[in-house]
Amino acid sequence: MFIKKESTRKVEEEATNTLQKLIDESTGKLKSKYKFLQRLIKSDSLQSEISQVGKDYDGIIGGFGKVLYSRNDIELDYNKMGERLANQRNHFAHGDLDQEFIGSSLLDLVFLKYIIYAMQLKNYGISDENIKNAINDLFHLNYRL
Repeated sequence: MFIKKESTRKVEEEATNTLQKLIDESTGKLKSKYKFLQRLIKSDSLQSEISQVGKDYDGIIGGFGKVLYSRNDIELDYNKMGERLANQRNHFAHGDLDQEFIGSSLLDLVFLKYIIYAMQLKNYGISDENIKNAINDLFHLNYRL
């Protein structure tokens, strides 16, 4: 997945250790809050996760994405995809109902199905070519591979 700089990892480790000391010394709700903060330290943003997964699996799913997005006059860009999905997710999560719906995020969700399927098949050791064929068949894309 996403590879962090050594300096970032060191800072995260130091912050985690400091919070661990606070967790050990605390009780009740305060202890729960420290544990919550500790989990946040190492979490990556949705945008960066999608961007990295896109880069990692582009060789398998990129062709499908290029066709899907070009049919909708949009360029396949994993960074923008991650940004749209993160923003739309935040609108829903925070109840920002006055915000306009990001229409392209629906397209991103369709493509995300391909990515997830490819990730799962890759995890089972399926070859890239067989994954492409499986996506083509499962989603009835009928692309010439």
